[in-house]
Amino acid sequence: MRIALPLLIWLASFIALADDFKDQISFSEYQTTSIPMNSEEHWDYVTRYDIPLTLDAVSNYTSRYGLETIIRERTIQNNSGGCGHSPACAILLPFYLIDMMLTTEVKVDEVIFYQNNVRLFHVQYSKPDGVLITIEFNSVTTRTSHLLRKTVIGLNQNSLIDLSNEIMSQLPNLKTEAHLEQFTDDLSGLSYRGSNTELERAQLDKTSNLLKSETLSEPQLMALFTRWCDIINASNEHADKAYSPLNLVPYSSGISQGIHATELLDCIIDSKEKSASEETAHSDHPSSGAISPKIQKDIDRLVELQEQALTQLASFQPQKWTNLTEQFFKTYLPLKSEPVLTTSHQLLHIYKGWFLNGHISTADYIVLAQAYPEISAPLRDQLSVKHSNVLDARLALIKDGIYPPLATLTEMKESQIRITDSVAKTLSVLYWQSHYPNESFLYFSRQDKDLEKQAYILYFLNPLPLQLRQSLPFENGDTDGHLAWKVAILDKEIEGLAGNLYQRPRSDDSSPDTPENTSNRVDEQGNAHFSDLIWYALSFHPEKEQKISHLVEMAKAKEKEEEEEESWLNRGHNLLENL
Repeated sequence: MRIALPLLIWLASFIALADDFKDQISFSEYQTTSIPMNSEEHWDYVTRYDIPLTLDAVSNYTSRYGLETIIRERTIQNNSGGCGHSPACAILLPFYLIDMMLTTEVKVDEVIFYQNNVRLFHVQYSKPDGVLITIEFNSVTTRTSHLLRKTVIGLNQNSLIDLSNEIMSQLPNLKTEAHLEQFTDDLSGLSYRGSNTELERAQLDKTSNLLKSETLSEPQLMALFTRWCDIINASNEHADKAYSPLNLVPYSSGISQGIHATELLDCIIDSKEKSASEETAHSDHPSSGAISPKIQKDIDRLVELQEQALTQLASFQPQKWTNLTEQFFKTYLPLKSEPVLTTSHQLLHIYKGWFLNGHISTADYIVLAQAYPEISAPLRDQLSVKHSNVLDARLALIKDGIYPPLATLTEMKESQIRITDSVAKTLSVLYWQSHYPNESFLYFSRQDKDLEKQAYILYFLNPLPLQLRQSLPFENGDTDGHLAWKVAILDKEIEGLAGNLYQRPRSDDSSPDTPENTSNRVDEQGNAHFSDLIWYALSFHPEKEQKISHLVEMAKAKEKEEEEEESWLNRGHNLLENL
Protein backbone atom coordinates (compact mmCIF):
# COMPACT_ATOMS: atom_id res chain seq x y z
CA MET A 1 0.00 0.00 0.00
CA ARG A 2 1.41 3.40 -0.99
CA ILE A 3 1.12 6.39 1.34
CA ALA A 4 1.21 9.88 -0.17
CA LEU A 5 4.38 11.81 0.59
CA PRO A 6 2.54 14.81 2.15
CA LEU A 7 0.83 12.42 4.62
CA LEU A 8 4.15 10.84 5.59
CA ILE A 9 5.60 14.27 6.18
CA TRP A 10 2.59 15.25 8.32
CA LEU A 11 2.83 12.05 10.38
CA ALA A 12 6.53 12.60 10.96
CA SER A 13 5.89 16.18 12.01
CA PHE A 14 3.06 15.10 14.36
CA ILE A 15 5.21 12.43 16.08
CA ALA A 16 8.14 14.82 16.38
CA LEU A 17 5.92 17.55 17.85
CA ALA A 18 4.31 15.15 20.35
CA ASP A 19 7.71 13.80 21.42
CA ASP A 20 9.13 17.31 21.72
CA PHE A 21 6.21 18.34 23.92
CA LYS A 22 6.55 15.23 26.07
CA ASP A 23 10.24 16.06 26.59
CA GLN A 24 9.26 19.61 27.38
CA ILE A 25 6.90 18.59 30.22
CA SER A 26 9.12 15.78 31.62
CA PHE A 27 10.48 16.01 35.17
CA SER A 28 13.95 14.76 36.03
CA GLU A 29 12.42 12.93 39.02
CA TYR A 30 8.93 11.86 40.03
CA GLN A 31 6.88 14.66 41.52
CA THR A 32 4.15 13.90 44.10
CA THR A 33 1.03 16.02 44.48
CA SER A 34 -1.61 15.29 47.12
CA ILE A 35 -5.19 16.27 46.43
CA PRO A 36 -7.60 16.32 49.40
CA MET A 37 -10.57 14.01 49.07
CA ASN A 38 -12.26 14.98 52.33
CA SER A 39 -11.25 16.26 55.74
CA GLU A 40 -9.19 13.15 56.53
CA GLU A 41 -8.11 11.59 53.25
CA HIS A 42 -6.14 12.56 50.19
CA TRP A 43 -5.11 11.11 46.84
CA ASP A 44 -1.48 11.10 45.64
CA TYR A 45 -0.51 11.68 42.02
CA VAL A 46 3.09 10.61 41.36
CA THR A 47 4.11 11.73 37.90
CA ARG A 48 7.12 12.17 35.63
CA TYR A 49 5.19 14.60 33.46
CA ASP A 50 3.65 17.98 34.08
CA ILE A 51 -0.05 17.17 33.59
CA PRO A 52 -2.88 19.37 34.94
CA LEU A 53 -4.35 17.27 37.75
CA THR A 54 -7.47 19.40 38.21
CA LEU A 55 -9.78 21.20 35.83
CA ASP A 56 -9.00 24.48 37.59
CA ALA A 57 -5.31 24.11 36.62
CA VAL A 58 -6.03 23.81 32.87
CA SER A 59 -6.14 27.57 32.18
CA ASN A 60 -2.67 28.31 33.65
CA TYR A 61 -1.31 25.13 32.04
CA THR A 62 -2.35 26.18 28.51
CA SER A 63 -0.91 29.65 29.04
CA ARG A 64 2.37 28.26 30.34
CA TYR A 65 2.93 25.99 27.34
CA GLY A 66 1.13 28.00 24.67
CA LEU A 67 -1.55 25.41 23.99
CA GLU A 68 -5.10 25.51 22.69
CA THR A 69 -7.89 23.48 24.29
CA ILE A 70 -11.35 22.18 23.61
CA ILE A 71 -13.41 21.58 26.76
CA ARG A 72 -16.64 19.66 26.55
CA GLU A 73 -18.92 17.62 28.75
CA ARG A 74 -19.25 13.93 27.89
CA THR A 75 -21.37 11.05 29.12
CA ILE A 76 -19.44 7.82 29.42
CA GLN A 77 -20.99 4.38 29.83
CA ASN A 78 -19.94 2.76 33.08
CA ASN A 79 -20.60 -0.98 33.27
CA SER A 80 -18.57 -1.86 36.33
CA GLY A 81 -19.99 0.29 39.11
CA GLY A 82 -17.78 2.31 41.43
CA CYS A 83 -17.69 4.31 44.63
CA GLY A 84 -18.62 7.93 44.03
CA HIS A 85 -17.16 11.21 42.87
CA SER A 86 -13.51 10.94 43.90
CA PRO A 87 -10.10 9.97 42.58
CA ALA A 88 -10.28 6.91 44.78
CA CYS A 89 -12.49 5.45 42.08
CA ALA A 90 -10.17 6.27 39.22
CA ILE A 91 -8.32 3.59 37.29
CA LEU A 92 -5.90 5.44 35.06
CA LEU A 93 -4.82 3.10 32.30
CA PRO A 94 -3.94 3.41 28.63
CA PHE A 95 -7.10 3.54 26.56
CA TYR A 96 -8.80 5.10 29.59
CA LEU A 97 -10.93 2.62 31.43
CA ILE A 98 -13.28 4.23 33.91
CA ASP A 99 -14.59 2.66 37.09
CA MET A 100 -16.12 5.57 38.88
CA MET A 101 -19.73 5.51 39.99
CA LEU A 102 -22.65 3.33 40.88
CA THR A 103 -24.59 4.75 37.95
CA THR A 104 -24.45 3.20 34.50
CA GLU A 105 -23.55 6.57 32.96
CA VAL A 106 -20.85 8.97 34.14
CA LYS A 107 -20.66 12.65 33.21
CA VAL A 108 -17.12 14.00 32.86
CA ASP A 109 -15.40 17.14 31.59
CA GLU A 110 -13.06 16.25 28.72
CA VAL A 111 -10.18 18.53 27.76
CA ILE A 112 -8.26 18.07 24.50
CA PHE A 113 -4.90 19.87 24.22
CA TYR A 114 -3.55 21.15 20.89
CA GLN A 115 -0.36 22.86 19.79
CA ASN A 116 -0.24 24.51 16.38
CA ASN A 117 -3.49 22.68 15.54
CA VAL A 118 -1.87 19.30 16.32
CA ARG A 119 -3.63 17.23 18.95
CA LEU A 120 -1.23 16.27 21.75
CA PHE A 121 -3.26 14.44 24.41
CA HIS A 122 -6.57 14.57 26.22
CA VAL A 123 -7.71 14.07 29.79
CA GLN A 124 -11.01 13.73 31.63
CA TYR A 125 -12.02 15.19 34.97
CA SER A 126 -14.72 14.04 37.38
CA LYS A 127 -17.80 16.14 37.93
CA PRO A 128 -18.31 18.15 40.03
CA ASP A 129 -14.91 17.72 41.72
CA GLY A 130 -12.86 18.49 38.62
CA VAL A 131 -10.17 15.90 39.48
CA LEU A 132 -8.17 13.96 36.88
CA ILE A 133 -9.63 10.50 36.27
CA THR A 134 -8.30 9.43 32.83
CA ILE A 135 -5.49 10.35 30.50
CA GLU A 136 -4.64 9.37 26.96
CA PHE A 137 -1.12 10.34 26.06
CA ASN A 138 1.03 8.56 23.51
CA SER A 139 3.36 5.98 25.21
CA VAL A 140 2.67 7.36 28.70
CA THR A 141 1.87 4.41 30.97
CA THR A 142 -0.32 5.03 34.00
CA ARG A 143 -1.34 2.75 36.87
CA THR A 144 -3.48 3.28 39.96
CA SER A 145 -3.54 1.63 43.38
CA HIS A 146 -6.77 2.20 45.26
CA LEU A 147 -5.23 0.57 48.29
CA LEU A 148 -2.40 3.15 48.42
CA ARG A 149 -4.67 5.92 47.11
CA LYS A 150 -2.05 6.63 44.52
CA THR A 151 -1.82 7.11 40.77
CA VAL A 152 1.55 6.91 39.03
CA ILE A 153 1.84 8.62 35.64
CA GLY A 154 4.75 7.72 33.38
CA LEU A 155 5.87 4.33 34.69
CA ASN A 156 8.79 2.28 33.47
CA GLN A 157 9.42 -1.36 34.42
CA ASN A 158 11.36 -0.50 37.57
CA SER A 159 8.75 1.93 38.88
CA LEU A 160 6.03 -0.59 38.09
CA ILE A 161 7.77 -3.24 40.19
CA ASP A 162 8.36 -0.67 42.95
CA LEU A 163 4.62 0.09 42.98
CA SER A 164 3.84 -3.65 43.16
CA ASN A 165 6.21 -4.16 46.07
CA GLU A 166 4.74 -1.17 47.89
CA ILE A 167 1.24 -2.62 47.52
CA MET A 168 2.33 -6.07 48.71
CA SER A 169 4.12 -4.61 51.73
CA GLN A 170 0.76 -3.37 52.98
CA LEU A 171 -0.64 -6.91 53.33
CA PRO A 172 0.22 -7.50 57.03
CA ASN A 173 -1.77 -4.37 57.89
CA LEU A 174 -4.89 -5.31 55.93
CA LYS A 175 -7.68 -6.67 58.13
CA THR A 176 -10.98 -6.25 56.31
CA GLU A 177 -12.35 -8.28 53.41
CA ALA A 178 -12.79 -5.11 51.34
CA HIS A 179 -9.12 -4.15 51.75
CA LEU A 180 -7.95 -7.66 50.84
CA GLU A 181 -10.11 -7.66 47.72
CA GLN A 182 -8.61 -4.30 46.79
CA PHE A 183 -5.13 -5.74 47.37
CA THR A 184 -5.83 -8.54 44.87
CA ASP A 185 -7.42 -6.17 42.33
CA ASP A 186 -4.52 -3.72 42.52
CA LEU A 187 -1.90 -6.41 41.86
CA SER A 188 -3.77 -7.98 38.96
CA GLY A 189 -4.44 -4.52 37.49
CA LEU A 190 -0.75 -3.66 37.31
CA SER A 191 -0.14 -6.09 34.44
CA TYR A 192 -3.28 -5.11 32.58
CA ARG A 193 -3.51 -6.15 28.92
CA GLY A 194 -1.28 -9.19 28.74
CA SER A 195 1.48 -10.81 30.73
CA ASN A 196 4.46 -9.01 32.22
CA THR A 197 6.87 -11.81 33.14
CA GLU A 198 9.34 -9.64 35.03
CA LEU A 199 6.59 -8.03 37.11
CA GLU A 200 4.92 -11.39 37.82
CA ARG A 201 8.20 -12.94 39.00
CA ALA A 202 8.78 -9.95 41.24
CA GLN A 203 5.35 -10.57 42.78
CA LEU A 204 6.11 -14.28 43.23
CA ASP A 205 9.44 -13.46 44.91
CA LYS A 206 7.79 -10.86 47.14
CA THR A 207 5.18 -13.47 48.11
CA SER A 208 7.91 -15.88 49.16
CA ASN A 209 9.57 -13.20 51.28
CA LEU A 210 6.30 -12.28 52.99
CA LEU A 211 5.53 -15.91 53.78
CA LYS A 212 8.96 -16.37 55.32
CA SER A 213 9.09 -13.13 57.29
CA GLU A 214 5.51 -12.35 58.36
CA THR A 215 2.88 -14.05 60.51
CA LEU A 216 -0.24 -13.72 58.38
CA SER A 217 -3.91 -14.37 59.10
CA GLU A 218 -5.86 -16.91 57.07
CA PRO A 219 -7.48 -14.25 54.81
CA GLN A 220 -4.08 -12.65 54.24
CA LEU A 221 -2.54 -16.02 53.37
CA MET A 222 -5.33 -16.70 50.89
CA ALA A 223 -4.80 -13.33 49.22
CA LEU A 224 -1.15 -14.27 48.58
CA PHE A 225 -1.95 -17.84 47.56
CA THR A 226 -4.63 -16.65 45.14
CA ARG A 227 -2.30 -14.19 43.45
CA TRP A 228 0.47 -16.82 43.18
CA CYS A 229 -1.89 -19.34 41.60
CA ASP A 230 -3.40 -16.80 39.21
CA ILE A 231 0.08 -16.00 37.90
CA ILE A 232 1.45 -19.51 37.42
CA ASN A 233 -1.72 -20.95 35.91
CA ALA A 234 -2.17 -18.07 33.45
CA SER A 235 1.33 -18.19 31.96
CA ASN A 236 3.87 -20.75 30.78
CA GLU A 237 6.76 -18.51 31.83
CA HIS A 238 6.85 -19.71 35.44
CA ALA A 239 7.36 -23.46 35.11
CA ASP A 240 10.44 -23.38 37.34
CA LYS A 241 10.32 -25.62 40.38
CA ALA A 242 10.86 -22.52 42.51
CA TYR A 243 7.41 -21.27 41.48
CA SER A 244 5.52 -24.53 42.01
CA PRO A 245 2.42 -24.12 44.21
CA LEU A 246 3.82 -26.96 46.32
CA ASN A 247 6.10 -24.30 47.76
CA LEU A 248 3.00 -22.70 49.34
CA VAL A 249 2.00 -25.86 51.20
CA PRO A 250 4.53 -25.52 54.09
CA TYR A 251 2.89 -22.18 54.93
CA SER A 252 -0.65 -23.60 54.91
CA SER A 253 -0.78 -24.33 58.66
CA GLY A 254 -2.77 -21.11 59.07
CA ILE A 255 -5.58 -22.51 56.91
CA SER A 256 -8.50 -23.81 58.95
CA GLN A 257 -11.42 -23.66 56.51
CA GLY A 258 -12.29 -26.38 54.03
CA ILE A 259 -13.07 -23.89 51.27
CA HIS A 260 -9.58 -22.39 51.53
CA ALA A 261 -8.01 -25.85 51.56
CA THR A 262 -9.90 -26.58 48.33
CA GLU A 263 -8.57 -23.42 46.66
CA LEU A 264 -4.96 -24.34 47.41
CA LEU A 265 -5.41 -27.98 46.39
CA ASP A 266 -7.07 -26.85 43.13
CA CYS A 267 -4.01 -24.73 42.43
CA ILE A 268 -1.73 -27.72 42.98
CA ILE A 269 -3.87 -29.99 40.79
CA ASP A 270 -4.10 -27.43 37.95
CA SER A 271 -0.34 -26.89 38.05
CA LYS A 272 0.31 -30.64 37.96
CA GLU A 273 -2.00 -31.14 35.00
CA LYS A 274 -0.40 -28.25 33.17
CA SER A 275 3.13 -29.54 33.85
CA ALA A 276 2.19 -33.07 32.82
CA SER A 277 0.73 -31.79 29.56
CA GLU A 278 3.85 -29.78 28.76
CA GLU A 279 6.21 -32.64 29.67
CA THR A 280 4.24 -35.07 27.53
CA ALA A 281 4.48 -32.69 24.60
CA HIS A 282 8.23 -32.05 24.95
CA SER A 283 9.73 -35.14 26.57
CA ASP A 284 9.58 -38.89 26.28
CA HIS A 285 10.43 -39.25 29.98
CA PRO A 286 8.26 -37.04 32.19
CA SER A 287 9.54 -36.32 35.68
CA SER A 288 8.10 -38.30 38.56
CA GLY A 289 7.09 -35.21 40.55
CA ALA A 290 7.74 -36.88 43.90
CA ILE A 291 6.46 -35.02 46.99
CA SER A 292 8.44 -34.84 50.22
CA PRO A 293 6.94 -36.52 53.32
CA LYS A 294 6.50 -33.17 55.07
CA ILE A 295 4.58 -31.62 52.17
CA GLN A 296 2.53 -34.80 51.83
CA LYS A 297 1.60 -34.54 55.51
CA ASP A 298 0.45 -30.96 54.97
CA ILE A 299 -1.60 -32.03 51.93
CA ASP A 300 -3.20 -34.78 54.04
CA ARG A 301 -4.24 -32.12 56.55
CA LEU A 302 -5.79 -29.94 53.82
CA VAL A 303 -7.84 -32.88 52.53
CA GLU A 304 -8.98 -33.65 56.08
CA LEU A 305 -10.14 -30.02 56.42
CA GLN A 306 -12.32 -30.58 53.35
CA GLU A 307 -13.73 -33.76 54.90
CA GLN A 308 -14.57 -31.96 58.15
CA ALA A 309 -16.28 -29.16 56.23
CA LEU A 310 -18.50 -31.69 54.42
CA THR A 311 -19.79 -33.01 57.75
CA GLN A 312 -21.40 -29.60 58.42
CA LEU A 313 -24.54 -30.49 56.45
CA ALA A 314 -26.51 -27.40 57.48
CA SER A 315 -23.98 -25.19 55.67
CA PHE A 316 -24.87 -26.54 52.22
CA GLN A 317 -27.73 -26.77 49.78
CA PRO A 318 -28.39 -30.44 48.89
CA GLN A 319 -27.25 -30.28 45.25
CA LYS A 320 -24.18 -28.23 46.13
CA TRP A 321 -23.22 -30.67 48.87
CA THR A 322 -23.67 -33.63 46.52
CA ASN A 323 -21.46 -32.05 43.85
CA LEU A 324 -18.75 -31.15 46.36
CA THR A 325 -18.83 -34.61 47.90
CA GLU A 326 -18.46 -36.31 44.53
CA GLN A 327 -15.54 -34.04 43.69
CA PHE A 328 -13.98 -34.71 47.10
CA PHE A 329 -13.98 -38.49 46.64
CA LYS A 330 -12.91 -38.47 43.00
CA THR A 331 -10.38 -35.62 43.02
CA TYR A 332 -9.14 -34.71 46.50
CA LEU A 333 -9.21 -37.88 48.61
CA PRO A 334 -6.75 -39.61 46.20
CA LEU A 335 -4.23 -36.84 47.03
CA LYS A 336 -3.78 -38.28 50.52
CA SER A 337 -0.96 -40.69 51.29
CA GLU A 338 -3.69 -43.13 52.40
CA PRO A 339 -7.05 -42.30 50.82
CA VAL A 340 -9.23 -43.11 53.84
CA LEU A 341 -11.77 -41.06 55.76
CA THR A 342 -10.83 -39.80 59.20
CA THR A 343 -14.38 -39.12 60.42
CA SER A 344 -17.06 -41.68 61.22
CA HIS A 345 -19.81 -39.66 59.56
CA GLN A 346 -22.32 -42.23 58.26
CA LEU A 347 -23.40 -40.20 55.24
CA LEU A 348 -19.86 -39.70 53.95
CA HIS A 349 -19.12 -43.41 54.17
CA ILE A 350 -22.26 -44.23 52.18
CA TYR A 351 -21.35 -41.68 49.50
CA LYS A 352 -17.80 -42.99 49.34
CA GLY A 353 -19.13 -46.45 48.48
CA TRP A 354 -21.23 -45.03 45.68
CA PHE A 355 -18.82 -42.50 44.14
CA LEU A 356 -15.72 -44.69 44.32
CA ASN A 357 -17.16 -48.19 43.87
CA GLY A 358 -20.57 -47.61 42.30
CA HIS A 359 -22.15 -49.61 45.14
CA ILE A 360 -24.93 -48.83 47.58
CA SER A 361 -26.63 -51.41 49.77
CA THR A 362 -30.36 -51.69 50.37
CA ALA A 363 -29.83 -50.72 54.01
CA ASP A 364 -27.74 -47.67 53.02
CA TYR A 365 -30.42 -46.43 50.65
CA ILE A 366 -33.06 -46.76 53.36
CA VAL A 367 -30.81 -44.79 55.73
CA LEU A 368 -30.52 -42.02 53.14
CA ALA A 369 -34.28 -41.83 52.72
CA GLN A 370 -35.14 -41.94 56.41
CA ALA A 371 -32.24 -40.24 58.23
CA TYR A 372 -31.09 -37.75 55.54
CA PRO A 373 -34.15 -37.13 53.33
CA GLU A 374 -33.25 -33.59 52.22
CA ILE A 375 -29.48 -33.65 51.79
CA SER A 376 -29.54 -37.06 50.03
CA ALA A 377 -32.38 -36.22 47.63
CA PRO A 378 -30.10 -35.31 44.65
CA LEU A 379 -28.23 -38.62 44.90
CA ARG A 380 -31.38 -40.70 45.34
CA ASP A 381 -32.83 -38.99 42.27
CA GLN A 382 -29.80 -40.22 40.29
CA LEU A 383 -30.01 -43.82 41.48
CA SER A 384 -31.95 -46.10 39.16
CA VAL A 385 -34.11 -49.14 39.92
CA LYS A 386 -31.82 -50.97 37.49
CA HIS A 387 -29.63 -51.47 40.57
CA SER A 388 -31.25 -54.33 42.44
CA ASN A 389 -30.39 -52.90 45.85
CA VAL A 390 -32.02 -49.61 44.95
CA LEU A 391 -35.15 -51.41 43.73
CA ASP A 392 -35.37 -53.51 46.91
CA ALA A 393 -34.92 -50.40 49.06
CA ARG A 394 -37.60 -48.43 47.24
CA LEU A 395 -40.11 -51.28 47.43
CA ALA A 396 -39.41 -51.60 51.17
CA LEU A 397 -39.95 -47.86 51.61
CA ILE A 398 -43.23 -48.08 49.65
CA LYS A 399 -44.35 -51.01 51.79
CA ASP A 400 -43.68 -48.93 54.93
CA GLY A 401 -45.65 -45.99 53.54
CA ILE A 402 -42.59 -43.70 53.17
CA TYR A 403 -42.46 -43.62 49.36
CA PRO A 404 -45.51 -43.38 47.04
CA PRO A 405 -45.53 -46.34 44.63
CA LEU A 406 -46.37 -44.90 41.21
CA ALA A 407 -43.02 -43.15 40.56
CA THR A 408 -41.08 -46.37 41.20
CA LEU A 409 -43.54 -48.56 39.27
CA THR A 410 -43.37 -46.21 36.28
CA GLU A 411 -39.56 -46.31 36.33
CA MET A 412 -39.62 -50.10 36.59
CA LYS A 413 -41.78 -50.30 33.47
CA GLU A 414 -39.59 -47.86 31.53
CA SER A 415 -36.44 -49.75 32.58
CA GLN A 416 -38.01 -53.14 31.75
CA ILE A 417 -37.05 -54.58 35.12
CA ARG A 418 -36.95 -58.37 35.33
CA ILE A 419 -39.27 -59.49 38.11
CA THR A 420 -37.65 -61.95 40.52
CA ASP A 421 -39.59 -64.15 42.94
CA SER A 422 -38.82 -61.87 45.88
CA VAL A 423 -39.85 -58.74 43.95
CA ALA A 424 -43.06 -60.49 42.87
CA LYS A 425 -43.96 -61.26 46.48
CA THR A 426 -43.33 -57.65 47.51
CA LEU A 427 -45.44 -56.34 44.62
CA SER A 428 -48.31 -58.62 45.60
CA VAL A 429 -48.22 -57.19 49.14
CA LEU A 430 -48.26 -53.64 47.72
CA TYR A 431 -51.24 -54.56 45.52
CA TRP A 432 -53.47 -55.04 48.54
CA GLN A 433 -52.20 -52.02 50.48
CA SER A 434 -53.84 -48.61 50.31
CA HIS A 435 -51.27 -45.92 49.51
CA TYR A 436 -53.35 -43.06 48.14
CA PRO A 437 -56.38 -41.23 49.58
CA ASN A 438 -59.47 -40.52 47.50
CA GLU A 439 -58.76 -37.02 46.24
CA SER A 440 -60.85 -34.41 44.50
CA PHE A 441 -59.35 -31.14 43.21
CA LEU A 442 -61.68 -28.26 42.38
CA TYR A 443 -63.88 -29.36 39.46
CA PHE A 444 -61.92 -32.54 38.67
CA SER A 445 -63.41 -35.95 39.38
CA ARG A 446 -62.53 -37.83 42.55
CA GLN A 447 -59.51 -40.11 42.05
CA ASP A 448 -57.92 -43.10 43.75
CA LYS A 449 -54.44 -43.70 42.33
CA ASP A 450 -54.37 -47.13 43.95
CA LEU A 451 -56.33 -48.34 40.90
CA GLU A 452 -53.49 -47.22 38.61
CA LYS A 453 -50.97 -48.80 41.01
CA GLN A 454 -52.85 -52.12 40.83
CA ALA A 455 -52.83 -51.96 37.03
CA TYR A 456 -49.02 -51.59 37.05
CA ILE A 457 -48.61 -54.54 39.40
CA LEU A 458 -50.84 -56.70 37.18
CA TYR A 459 -48.57 -55.69 34.28
CA PHE A 460 -45.48 -56.97 36.13
CA LEU A 461 -46.96 -60.16 37.61
CA ASN A 462 -49.05 -61.57 34.77
CA PRO A 463 -46.07 -62.75 32.63
CA LEU A 464 -44.75 -64.88 35.54
CA PRO A 465 -45.35 -68.66 35.64
CA LEU A 466 -48.86 -69.62 36.83
CA GLN A 467 -47.48 -71.70 39.69
CA LEU A 468 -45.61 -68.69 41.08
CA ARG A 469 -48.64 -66.43 40.61
CA GLN A 470 -50.86 -68.85 42.46
CA SER A 471 -48.45 -68.80 45.42
CA LEU A 472 -48.61 -65.04 45.84
CA PRO A 473 -50.55 -63.48 48.76
CA PHE A 474 -54.28 -63.05 48.00
CA GLU A 475 -57.10 -61.36 49.88
CA ASN A 476 -60.77 -62.25 49.48
CA GLY A 477 -63.21 -59.57 48.40
CA ASP A 478 -65.44 -58.38 45.58
CA THR A 479 -63.85 -55.06 44.63
CA ASP A 480 -62.51 -54.41 41.13
CA GLY A 481 -59.03 -55.07 42.51
CA HIS A 482 -60.06 -58.55 43.67
CA LEU A 483 -61.84 -59.39 40.42
CA ALA A 484 -58.88 -58.13 38.34
CA TRP A 485 -56.45 -60.23 40.42
CA LYS A 486 -58.54 -63.39 39.88
CA VAL A 487 -58.63 -62.76 36.12
CA ALA A 488 -55.04 -61.64 35.46
CA ILE A 489 -53.05 -63.49 38.14
CA LEU A 490 -55.09 -66.60 39.07
CA ASP A 491 -56.54 -67.11 35.57
CA LYS A 492 -60.00 -67.89 36.98
CA GLU A 493 -63.44 -67.81 35.41
CA ILE A 494 -65.75 -65.46 37.31
CA GLU A 495 -69.47 -66.15 37.29
CA GLY A 496 -71.60 -63.17 36.36
CA LEU A 497 -68.60 -61.10 35.22
CA ALA A 498 -70.26 -60.12 31.92
CA GLY A 499 -73.32 -58.84 33.77
CA ASN A 500 -71.11 -56.83 36.13
CA LEU A 501 -69.26 -55.22 33.22
CA TYR A 502 -72.49 -54.64 31.29
CA GLN A 503 -73.94 -52.59 34.13
CA ARG A 504 -70.75 -50.49 34.59
CA PRO A 505 -69.09 -49.29 31.37
CA ARG A 506 -65.41 -48.72 30.69
CA SER A 507 -64.05 -45.19 30.20
CA ASP A 508 -63.34 -45.73 26.51
CA ASP A 509 -64.73 -47.80 23.68
CA SER A 510 -61.74 -50.14 23.86
CA SER A 511 -60.03 -51.88 26.76
CA PRO A 512 -57.05 -50.02 28.35
CA ASP A 513 -53.83 -51.44 26.90
CA THR A 514 -51.36 -49.88 29.40
CA PRO A 515 -51.52 -49.27 33.17
CA GLU A 516 -51.44 -45.50 32.75
CA ASN A 517 -54.54 -45.66 30.54
CA THR A 518 -56.55 -47.33 33.29
CA SER A 519 -59.05 -44.87 34.77
CA ASN A 520 -58.64 -44.14 38.49
CA ARG A 521 -61.93 -42.25 38.90
CA VAL A 522 -64.07 -43.27 41.89
CA ASP A 523 -67.45 -42.30 43.35
CA GLU A 524 -68.13 -40.70 46.73
CA GLN A 525 -67.87 -44.11 48.44
CA GLY A 526 -64.49 -44.82 46.83
CA ASN A 527 -65.78 -47.45 44.39
CA ALA A 528 -64.33 -47.48 40.87
CA HIS A 529 -66.47 -45.35 38.56
CA PHE A 530 -65.45 -47.34 35.47
CA SER A 531 -64.62 -51.01 35.02
CA ASP A 532 -61.24 -50.27 33.39
CA LEU A 533 -59.14 -52.28 35.86
CA ILE A 534 -61.12 -55.46 35.13
CA TRP A 535 -60.96 -54.88 31.39
CA TYR A 536 -57.20 -54.31 31.68
CA ALA A 537 -56.91 -57.66 33.48
CA LEU A 538 -58.93 -59.31 30.68
CA SER A 539 -56.52 -57.85 28.08
CA PHE A 540 -53.90 -60.38 29.24
CA HIS A 541 -56.26 -63.19 28.10
CA PRO A 542 -57.52 -62.22 24.63
CA GLU A 543 -59.90 -65.20 24.32
CA LYS A 544 -61.61 -64.42 27.61
CA GLU A 545 -61.73 -60.74 26.73
CA GLN A 546 -63.37 -61.55 23.38
CA LYS A 547 -65.90 -63.87 25.03
CA ILE A 548 -66.84 -61.35 27.73
CA SER A 549 -67.03 -58.56 25.15
CA HIS A 550 -69.43 -60.69 23.07
CA LEU A 551 -71.66 -61.37 26.08
CA VAL A 552 -71.72 -57.67 27.01
CA GLU A 553 -72.62 -56.71 23.46
CA MET A 554 -75.42 -59.32 23.41
CA ALA A 555 -76.79 -57.93 26.67
CA LYS A 556 -76.70 -54.42 25.21
CA ALA A 557 -78.51 -55.60 22.06
CA LYS A 558 -81.19 -57.38 24.15
CA GLU A 559 -81.70 -54.29 26.25
CA LYS A 560 -82.08 -52.18 23.16
CA GLU A 561 -84.60 -54.63 21.71
CA GLU A 562 -86.60 -54.57 24.91
CA GLU A 563 -86.53 -50.78 24.97
CA GLU A 564 -87.82 -50.65 21.41
CA GLU A 565 -90.59 -53.21 22.17
CA GLU A 566 -91.58 -51.26 25.24
CA SER A 567 -91.62 -48.12 23.17
CA TRP A 568 -94.09 -49.69 20.66
CA LEU A 569 -96.34 -50.94 23.48
CA ASN A 570 -96.35 -47.46 25.01
CA ARG A 571 -97.32 -45.94 21.66
CA GLY A 572 -100.22 -48.44 21.21
CA HIS A 573 -101.44 -47.79 24.72
CA ASN A 574 -101.41 -44.04 24.10
CA LEU A 575 -103.31 -44.53 20.84
CA LEU A 576 -106.07 -46.56 22.55
CA GLU A 577 -106.42 -43.90 25.22
CA ASN A 578 -106.78 -41.21 22.58
CA LEU A 579 -109.47 -43.22 20.74
